[in-house]
Amino acid sequence: MQPLQAAASQGLGVLMVRHERKSGGAPGDSGRGSSAFAGAVDKVISISHPGGNHPQTVRLIKSVSRFSETPSDLLVEYDGRGFRSLGEAGEAAKQAAIANVLSAIPRAEKMPSILRP
Repeated sequence: MQPLQAAASQGLGVLMVRHERKSGGAPGDSGRGSSAFAGAVDKVISISHPGGNHPQTVRLIKSVSRFSETPSDLLVEYDGRGFRSLGEAGEAAKQAAIANVLSAIPRAEKMPSILRP
């Protein structure tokens, strides 16, 4: 870690990538090898498919950070041009549910004439 920390101290952005162990776990605990890697960095980020009914284009980013402004979880979706934020996982699920309900409600122009005001 010393060479990476030396580079960071010179103002360089440093990215270190490693695989998770097969059993997974929380960011910071799930990486293969020594846990000292997670203790020596500012942010630990895990990217995975969130499972459930999410499309294959959606990813869940989980993070542990020394910085309070870093969200602990964030859903993003690839739209063919790049990734767009769907928001924090709980909020994104809430917004998707609202959109599904609103799309199921008939619009006035689709309603039979006897139901129109």
